[in-house]
Amino acid sequence: MGSGRNEIRPVPYVDINWRDQVEFSTVKGLVIDLLYGKRWHGGLVGTMVWGRSSHDLAGLQVPTLQNTMQWGGYLEYGLTPELSLGVRLRHDIQNTRVAYGEVYAELALPKIGYLEHDIHFSQEAMNHAGMRRFFGLSAEDAARLGVNEYDPKAGASKTSLTYEGFLPTSESTGIAFSATVGRLNAGASDSPLVRNFGATVQKEIVAAFVYHF
Repeated sequence: MGSGRNEIRPVPYVDINWRDQVEFSTVKGLVIDLLYGKRWHGGLVGTMVWGRSSHDLAGLQVPTLQNTMQWGGYLEYGLTPELSLGVRLRHDIQNTRVAYGEVYAELALPKIGYLEHDIHFSQEAMNHAGMRRFFGLSAEDAARLGVNEYDPKAGASKTSLTYEGFLPTSESTGIAFSATVGRLNAGASDSPLVRNFGATVQKEIVAAFVYHF
């Protein structure tokens, strides 16, 4: 997060759905819907955040961030069959004291032929520990980089817009894809890690060939 580099990561794409109540995806994580109402949905979520790779910051010896697993809950309300609003709260399973919050809206778009697609808008936030972990710089690390130290406060971290879809290619196969454009908010984008070595605008593209069982 905040990097100015591009990286390609091959990941086995698995998406398991049990009665629309339990879904596990290697891209989106785990969602367990405990409410399973007509309009209200809510329950447990589990996700992962990639750490900063050793290639970031042009090879400068700033301590890298490990991949972290999160666990939390969500609550979602369907305003219409096409539009849903929701909130998610998560925290790292590892002892990082990092907590994440997110409000989002998801709109299912009219089908184009066989193409099923939707757009997803989200606003993410972090507590002080999270902002410091991803965007902060201690005095020692800042001196090694030749920039000022930085201790961001808790608050909004990134605003994102995602377009995703699924295009069947046969009765059993199809192509799943998504494209996300995110912009880091002030507390994150003001970090010397972003201003001097990274990028405020973050992009992500996912594509997978899928076989249905």
